[in-house]
Amino acid sequence: AFLNGRSVRHDEIRLGETWASVVPNPSVPPVAPQITGQPLPASNFEGGSVRLAAAISGTPAPALQWFHGAAALANQTGPELILTNLKTADAGDYKLVVTNSAGAVTSNTVTVTVLARPTGLMAYEGFDYPAGAESDGQSGGGGWSGPWQTVDNGGYDLVAGSLAAGGNAPAGYDGLSQGNHSRLISGRRGGRLLDTGAGGTFDSRGFIDFNGNIGADGKTLYLSFLQQPVNFYVVRIDFKDGNDDILVYRNPTGASEPVTADLALPDQADMSFNGISFGDFVGGFAVSHDEIRMGETWASVTVPSGTSPFTQWISGFTFAPGADQSEAGDPDGDGVVNLLEYAFATAPNVHSTAPLSYTGNTVTVRGLPLVTGAPGSLSSVFIRRKDAATTGLSYTAEFSADLKLWHFVAAPLQVVASDAETAAVQTAWPATVPTSGGTAQPARFFRVKVQF
Repeated sequence: AFLNGRSVRHDEIRLGETWASVVPNPSVPPVAPQITGQPLPASNFEGGSVRLAAAISGTPAPALQWFHGAAALANQTGPELILTNLKTADAGDYKLVVTNSAGAVTSNTVTVTVLARPTGLMAYEGFDYPAGAESDGQSGGGGWSGPWQTVDNGGYDLVAGSLAAGGNAPAGYDGLSQGNHSRLISGRRGGRLLDTGAGGTFDSRGFIDFNGNIGADGKTLYLSFLQQPVNFYVVRIDFKDGNDDILVYRNPTGASEPVTADLALPDQADMSFNGISFGDFVGGFAVSHDEIRMGETWASVTVPSGTSPFTQWISGFTFAPGADQSEAGDPDGDGVVNLLEYAFATAPNVHSTAPLSYTGNTVTVRGLPLVTGAPGSLSSVFIRRKDAATTGLSYTAEFSADLKLWHFVAAPLQVVASDAETAAVQTAWPATVPTSGGTAQPARFFRVKVQF
């Protein structure tokens, strides 16, 4: 106010993109905001995406703001919140605050869960989209390069709730089901392109052939999905020089690949593809699908993540059908059971009893424990995983004079070399150890006791 010494008052300052937004109609009284559709909890694997959405009413049009915990999310001011490329930091509680001149309301607080991605899982779709919508244009999940699209006569309808495998899949499988599920009316087919680009999900694991598609010779791909009436299918494709082999398993319930497939199609075709599609062309029936997974191991598409670190680790290796992948199994026949292969970070599918080796302070070969030095000044060296403390894995160096009574050495272990995931640790042999006869004798034997 700079005119003639007068004072001036202001109020109700508004900026908007329409006339009505800044000049309310006095004949329409304000209505406090309401949340007519609450957001729902969501979950997905690391690297995937989730969607939170709410339905809003109120006059004038309310202002919206999403929160992660107590922190307002920048530029998240619409009724829908989409989180992509999920990381563990994205996990937690989310809410939507809705405000207008007549009041404010806060949505239910919902939890976003970010699951550890199973080793070897390359693509995933749980149909975490609004029930009642169509699949075309939906682009959640992970490992894809584009949204769902119609291939023939229309795509999927999205139906509330996940399909449940029940006893037709490994225990715990349904616990990872996410979102809703899809339904195809007879005569329709919908599809989606996979991430086949340079440096992408499939390229980084060596699955891309000279055509730029999935199909590199020497690789094995697993695809699993649920189909209603609820059956759990796992399809294995062995890419090889010439025509490729296909194995189909219906309702497998074990953590390991069965010895015999329900359907074997050897030398079927020289396969090369960059996407997948599902169709319904039989008998006028509708068919539903859910939980589509593609991975490089059996466990990556069948075994729930969140199980033991050992299970996650062994799922990263390829085995012959029927191989024993339990902690006590020895599928490579080298006399080193899987738990010890895990503890010493060696390959459970490669026959080897070679000792570890290191140059300077760098581990060059992960292998079995070794003994160094001369009598009177012996030391033992063995591999220890760096994540042992957080995964519940323990190592104990023990010595014996008679193979009957073993003596634990409490001396601290010295790190002599390491690599990205392991450390080579050394312990000196004690001069003498107790024997079962009650006398002390020079230590003659050494072992590493591993517990998980």
